[in-house]
Amino acid sequence: GFAFAPAADRHLRVQAVGGTFHPEAEWCLGIAHPVEASRGMTASGDAWSPGWFDLPLPRDGAITLVAHAEAEDPPADVIATAGAARGAQVEAALVRAGFAPADAFGRQLAIAAQAYLVARDGGRTVIAGYPWFLDWGRDSVICARGLVALGLGDDVRRLLAVFGRFESAGTLPNCIHGEDASNRDTSDAALWYGVACEDLVAQLGEEVYTTDVGGRTIADVLAAIARGYRNGTPNGIHLDPASGLVWSPPHFTWMDTNHPAATPRTGYPVEIQVLWIRLLRQLVRLGIASDGEPWADLAERAAASFEQLYWLPDEGFYADLLIAPAGVPAEAAIADHALRSNNLFAVSLGIATG
Repeated sequence: GFAFAPAADRHLRVQAVGGTFHPEAEWCLGIAHPVEASRGMTASGDAWSPGWFDLPLPRDGAITLVAHAEAEDPPADVIATAGAARGAQVEAALVRAGFAPADAFGRQLAIAAQAYLVARDGGRTVIAGYPWFLDWGRDSVICARGLVALGLGDDVRRLLAVFGRFESAGTLPNCIHGEDASNRDTSDAALWYGVACEDLVAQLGEEVYTTDVGGRTIADVLAAIARGYRNGTPNGIHLDPASGLVWSPPHFTWMDTNHPAATPRTGYPVEIQVLWIRLLRQLVRLGIASDGEPWADLAERAAASFEQLYWLPDEGFYADLLIAPAGVPAEAAIADHALRSNNLFAVSLGIATG
C-alpha cells in the first residue's frame, strides 16, 4: 500500500492484505474548477495519485483493503471484525427505524444517515454535506428531526448538548471549524434548535429539557435564545417591538446566499417569524418566566402581526418576506409576493390555521 503525509498531523495510509500495489506517484497541478469559481469558491486545485492496486479476487474469497487517517495502524482484530461490526450497525439502524422490509428506500435512508453523525468532544454533531461542509448549526438542528424519526434520540440529545454549549447572547454557530465557532451568520439555527427539542421530547420525554449543557440545561438555553432575540443579538438580529416580529440581517437565512447573491431576504422572512412564535409558545408551555414582557403576551402580539402583515388575500398565500433595512418596523416593510416553500413552515409548524 502507500502512505500520504502532507503535514505532520495529516496522515493517510492505505494497504491491502493480498494482491500488489504498484507505486506510480503523480501530481496533477492547477486543475481548474470553473463551476466552483462561478460560486465564489476556490478556482483551482491540485490532485495526487499514489499508484494503483492489483487485487485478484478468488471465487468465494475476500481481500481486505484498509484506509485510515490515524497515527497508528488499527489492531488486527479491529480489521478482522470490521465487516461484522458494520453489519451489526446496519441491522441496528434498520431495527431502530422500523421501516417495513419491503421499504427499500426508507431502509437505505436509515443506513445512509449513520454516515453523517460524527463525534465531537464526547458528544455528537452532524456533517452538513460531504465534501464541502463540516458541522453547520442550521443543518444539524434541522436534520435532528429526521434522526429522531430514525430512532436516534440519544444521539440527538448529545447533539443538542453540543450546540447548546455554543449558545452565546441568543445565537448558535452558523458553522464550526475545529473550536472556532465565531461564524454566527444565521437567524434560523437557534430557532430550529427549539423545534428539534420538541421533537426529541415527544420521543424521550420532558426530562430532555433538564439535560446538562455545560452547567446549564437545555431549557436554560432556550430561554437564553429568546432573550437574545428580544434584546438584540451582537450580530444584528433584533425584535421589532411594535409587531413582536424578528428582523433578520442579509444572508442569515438558508435561501439568502452571497456566492452569488440570490433571493435576498433582508428584513422579516416568513419562516423566522413562524419559528419565533413557536419558540415563544414553547417557553410558555414550560412555564419559563421572562425577565421582561411575558412570553405569552409577546407570542400573542407576534402571531396577530403575522396574520395581519403576511397574508396575501388576492394570492391566497403568505408573503415570503417583509423587505426592510435594519431599524424599519415590520408594518412599514414591503411585502415580497414571491411564492416560496418557506410558506409551508407556517402550516407544518402549526402557526397557520383554517
